Amino acid sequence: MTDSSSQWWPAVARRFPDVAESCDRAAAGGDGPELQVSRAYSPREDVRFAGRRLASAHDPVAEAQLQLQGRRSREGEMWAFGLGLGYLGQAMCRVPGARVLHGVVCCRRAFASAVQQGVGQWEWLLDPRVQLSLAGDCHSPAFLGTDAYCVSPASLALADPDAWPLRDALMFDLHGEFRRRSFAAREALMRGSVAANQEIFSEDPDAADLLGSTGLSRLGDRRVCVLGAGPSLDGALEWLRQNREHLFVVAPTTVIRPLHGVGLAPDLVVAVDPREGLIAHLASECLPTLRDVPLVYLPSVHPTLMARWPGPRFGAHLQLPSHDRWHGEFPRLRLFCQGSVGHACVDLAAHVQAQRQARTGAKECSVLLTGFDLAFVGDQSHASAVAPESRQPLTGIGTVPVLGRDGGTLRSNLTWVGFLRDLESYISRSPVGFSLLPGHGARIRGVQSLTGWPAHGVEVAHG
Repeated sequence: MTDSSSQWWPAVARRFPDVAESCDRAAAGGDGPELQVSRAYSPREDVRFAGRRLASAHDPVAEAQLQLQGRRSREGEMWAFGLGLGYLGQAMCRVPGARVLHGVVCCRRAFASAVQQGVGQWEWLLDPRVQLSLAGDCHSPAFLGTDAYCVSPASLALADPDAWPLRDALMFDLHGEFRRRSFAAREALMRGSVAANQEIFSEDPDAADLLGSTGLSRLGDRRVCVLGAGPSLDGALEWLRQNREHLFVVAPTTVIRPLHGVGLAPDLVVAVDPREGLIAHLASECLPTLRDVPLVYLPSVHPTLMARWPGPRFGAHLQLPSHDRWHGEFPRLRLFCQGSVGHACVDLAAHVQAQRQARTGAKECSVLLTGFDLAFVGDQSHASAVAPESRQPLTGIGTVPVLGRDGGTLRSNLTWVGFLRDLESYISRSPVGFSLLPGHGARIRGVQSLTGWPAHGVEVAHG
C-alpha cells in the first residue's frame, strides 16, 4: 500500500547513510524515468518504473513467497537482489535460520522513489538483521550456486550499469540448468566427431609443438594480433592490410572470408565448433591461401573440416572436465575456452606472445585484439563478409544492455554477455596484456582501448 508520509526513507538514511546518499544522487540527477503508480486495473497499486512492473499488481505477497520457494539460508545468511517494492525482502525475513539478511539495491533511482513515496512494503528495513548494500559493490558473489538468494526480475532488468557484472553472474546462475541441458544436447554430436576423428587426431602433432623452437618460424618479432568476427573487424581490415607483414595473426575460421576479401590470410587458425556449419567459412576460393596455415583444432570438431582443410593440422584440448578423458588418451596442449572460439584464440595468442618475448627478448607489449565486439554494433552481429549462417538478427526479445567502449550502451544477448564475462575473468588472471584496436563493441574490463591505430614498431605496453 502507499504511505504518503514516506516514513521509511529517514530510517534508511540513518541505518545506511552511504546507500541513501548514493540513491539520493541517482534520484535527483538527470531526466531519468519516474515511478508510475496506478490503480486503474487493480485493487492494488500497479507500480512501474521505465515501463516495468516492479511487483505483481494482483498479489505481490504471493509472488514473493513463490520466488522464495526452495530457498534457504547459507550459514545463517540470505540475499535478496533487486528489491522491487520490498515484498521480497519482507518474505526473506521469515526464512528459518536466517541471522543476516542482505538486501542489495540494483536500481538506485527505482528503490529511492519507491521508498520515498512509501509504495510497497518496507518495514523489514528496520529489522536489525538487515544489511543494505549496492549491487555495484558486490564483487565476490559467494552465494552463486546455492539456494541462499532470490531476485526481483524487474529490478535486475533495471540494474544500474555498475551492477551489470553482478546482474550477468546472477542471470547465468539462474539459467544454469537450461544451459546444462543445451550443452548436453551437443554431447552426442561431439562424441560422434571424436570417434570419427580419432585416427587423424592421434597422428596429427600436438599444438604445443607449434610453440617450440621451429614451430612458429613466421613469428620473428612480429606483433601478435587476434581477430574476432564482430562488426568492428570491417573497420580494421585496411589497417591489417597495410601492416600485415608486421603482424602475427591468430583467428577463428569465421574470419577467413573477410580476410580473403582484402587479400589476406591468418598465421594460425583455431576451430572448436562441433557443428558441420563451420565448413561455410571455408569457401573454395579461400583454400589456396591456407595451404601453409596451421589449423589448431579439437577432436570434437566436425569431420568434414578435417577433409577440407588444405594446410597442416595440430590437435588441442580445452581446459574443461569434459576433455580430461580425451587428453588422457592423446595428451595435447590445453586451451582456455568457455564456449567461444574467441577464448581459445586469445589463450593461444597468449602462448605465442610468451614465446615471442622469450625468443626475441623484446620488451613486454600487449596482444592486439579487434572484432571482439560481443554486442550488436548498429544492427549487425558480425563483420560484413562473414558467412550468413553465422549472423544473428537483432530483435527486441532477449537482448541485454552492456556498456560500450565509448561509454554508451549497446544491446547484446545472454550468450555473448557470458562470453564477455568469461573473457574478462581470463584476462584478469593472464600475465599477458591485451589492447583493443579502435572500433565499437562492448567494453572489456582489463583491456586497454586504443584511440588511434598503432604505427609499425610502436609497442603498446601493458600495465
